[in-house]
Amino acid sequence: MKIKFNWGVGIAIVIVIFFITVIVRIIISSTISVDLITPDYYHNELKYEQQIQKEKNTILLTDKIISVKENNKIVLKYPDFFKNKKVTGNILFYNPAKINKDLSFEINVDDSLNQSFDISQFTESRYIIKIDWQADSIFYYQEIDLNF
Repeated sequence: MKIKFNWGVGIAIVIVIFFITVIVRIIISSTISVDLITPDYYHNELKYEQQIQKEKNTILLTDKIISVKENNKIVLKYPDFFKNKKVTGNILFYNPAKINKDLSFEINVDDSLNQSFDISQFTESRYIIKIDWQADSIFYYQEIDLNF
């Protein structure tokens, strides 16, 4: 039995190829992770005005927090402005590629206004250091890019 190739057979082949392509794309897209920046993204959106105020307070500082890699450690150096002030808050090392690689720490500065983190805790990737802190009832927020 020989199939004669005509317009009908050609259209049927195109439709079958189209549906196979659609099914393959659906399977591939269902395996890709689509993590939000934070699990409670919409709740945080409501607090955005407070976030803007924290960033304005940080802009008013003459010196900002800086990150330095030294001796297999990441050191966050706080400005001298915070000397003799109680600094509290948290630090999030946000990994944009994988949400399960994020690391969170409480702020615990030493006498020289530094806080160190061992590099072995991190994977070789890009991190955004999100520092949310308070000193003398004034709130601050700063982000620093970090690449390994």
